[in-house]
Amino acid sequence: MKRLIGGGLSILLISATVVPAARADVLSVPNGTQMDSTSKEAHQITPFNLVYRAYRGEFSEQGIPGYTQFLMAYQTGELSPEALVESAVKANRLPNSKLSDESYLSAVQFFLRDLSRMER
Repeated sequence: MKRLIGGGLSILLISATVVPAARADVLSVPNGTQMDSTSKEAHQITPFNLVYRAYRGEFSEQGIPGYTQFLMAYQTGELSPEALVESAVKANRLPNSKLSDESYLSAVQFFLRDLSRMER
């Protein structure tokens, strides 16, 4: 019983110190300036999350269809990784530099293919 209480208190103490550090209100960017974490520029979407969010229709205002139409557009060649990244740039979710980032575009292509295979 004492071990259970001691273990629970240890976990509580660790989580109380780690969580506030993860929820910082100010982000530091490479050039030394600071940016408010609520700023849309602060949100850097991973390639996986970009594809997932686009699939769920989060970029419909930028002309990217969601769900079944998303998969069909990709499979028919109407949707490319570049077009998807460009829509995220237009939505202020990614910086312009991602349009020419070959490793980012390659990762987006990978996740598009993976999602397309899963839905067949």
